[in-house]
Amino acid sequence: RFFLGKLRLALNHTLEIYDFFQIEPDLNGAVTRLGLDFADPYLLSYLTLDGRLYLTDDLFEPTNGVVIGATWDLAGGALGGDFEFHRWMPEVSAYWKPAARLQLAARAQVGLIKAPADSGAPFAMKLYLGGHRTVRGWGANRLSPQVADGCERDGPCKGIPIGGATSVLGNLEARVRVVGPVELASFLDVGDVQRAEFTVDWGALNYASGAGLRVATPIGRFRLDVGFRLNDPAR
Repeated sequence: RFFLGKLRLALNHTLEIYDFFQIEPDLNGAVTRLGLDFADPYLLSYLTLDGRLYLTDDLFEPTNGVVIGATWDLAGGALGGDFEFHRWMPEVSAYWKPAARLQLAARAQVGLIKAPADSGAPFAMKLYLGGHRTVRGWGANRLSPQVADGCERDGPCKGIPIGGATSVLGNLEARVRVVGPVELASFLDVGDVQRAEFTVDWGALNYASGAGLRVATPIGRFRLDVGFRLNDPAR
């Protein structure tokens, strides 16, 4: 619900049961490199507290102002389940309309996961980037620590994303209204995900840029983006 017309608070509880199938017999918590992050089957129980402070001229289509928000996921403990961890995701979004046809938008976000030494966070709750809302130029959830699969001597390897415990993300976008509800956009995205807790490698950030099309409709904004990676970091 909203408080004072500017502060939105939301609280919910999630209960999920995961049961994998067609798993190789040697893939178990005792020998796999995935370690505490892998269990089969498992129960996931967590609370989510989300808060958003809207210091903007409009709640749904802001053109000027700032939105400050944070999400806190609390799993395990008195809530039960097979995993115990905290996950925090604070972020800030800013909007500025310097001219009638020009709209600028920016966002900064950090993701952090903390778990006891004898626990962890499952793959479904790990941090990933990539896709239309984070670092465009990477596929959905593909920007992540990976393990190699199917490697042959001097041959190609397939990277499998396994998620991380620390992420940083930044987005900058400029939109120009061409005619009516049609806008053209250009953007710059930057981000990275590290496997360790509270760890950021500023020299390993991943950059992407591109252009897009926006069309405002009665049921929402239609978006089409094409992103390209600007650097080629190591796996």
